[in-house]
Order: sequence, then C-alpha cells, then structure tokens
Amino acid sequence: MLAVCVSALTLLSTALRVGDAARAAARAAARGDPPERVADAARRASGRAVTVATRRDGELLTVTVTARAAPLPLARRILPAMTIARDATALAEPNGAPP
Repeated sequence: MLAVCVSALTLLSTALRVGDAARAAARAAARGDPPERVADAARRASGRAVTVATRRDGELLTVTVTARAAPLPLARRILPAMTIARDATALAEPNGAPP
C-alpha cells in the first residue's frame, strides 16, 4: 500500500513538473527562441526527458509538453504507467521571431 501511495505522489509531482515545463517552453517560444531552445527550456524545467510540440495561432503560441511516468515496481499491478501532457499558451513578443 505504501508503494501505491508513493507512486501516486510521484505521478502527481511529474504532472506538476510537466506543467512547469510547458510554461517555461511557452515563454521561450514567445520570446522567439528557436525550437531547440524551446525544447531545452522544457527539459530543464521538467528534469526529465520530454516531448515538445509548438503551434502558432495568430499571435498566440501554444506549447504541449509530454512525459512518460511510471509508478514504483511494487505498484505497477495497481497503477499503470502514464503519459502526462500539459499545454501552456503565451502571447508572442512583438520582436520575437516565429518558432
């Protein structure tokens, strides 16, 4: 039971960090940073391997950050591995180049 509780907290922590990573990447994209730097900002903020996708709709840039999270081995029968994705949107800065 302890392994399930710790795993659930780990998954929650991962979700929060992925949200932070999406916000950091959206800020980088809004500044006009190239895609590599946007992805790097997401990786640094999340502290793990992530997938980053950026899309532009007029002046709005939306970044989606996705990460895979797995529970502790003892809890894998109850909690499956999950893919966690979070979006963040930012307004492009006036002199920022499109990503």
